[in-house]
Amino acid sequence: MAIVSFELRLVGFPNLVAIDHAQPLTLTNSLGKTLIANDMSSNIFKEGAQANVGQYDLQPLLSELQAEIPLKISLPTIKGDAISLSVPPSLVAEWQTVANY
Repeated sequence: MAIVSFELRLVGFPNLVAIDHAQPLTLTNSLGKTLIANDMSSNIFKEGAQANVGQYDLQPLLSELQAEIPLKISLPTIKGDAISLSVPPSLVAEWQTVANY
């Protein structure tokens, strides 16, 4: 059975983080390769996206990620300042394992 989707949900503190749902999530590896994940947040709430919760489609990107290379995730915010998160290689490998399960 193949997984149809693999999405990453990021949650910030309410009233402290307001995610810009009009912008995609950017993933950049340590070699400078950049990938874009589309915002799928509207799919998880019946009454529109919540400001502090973002969900992104990683399925099309998983085959392009190299498990041995760390990533930086750039989460766009309404204020214009992106939040940068580090993703260790072990987590990238776990994503790929789960997606191929």
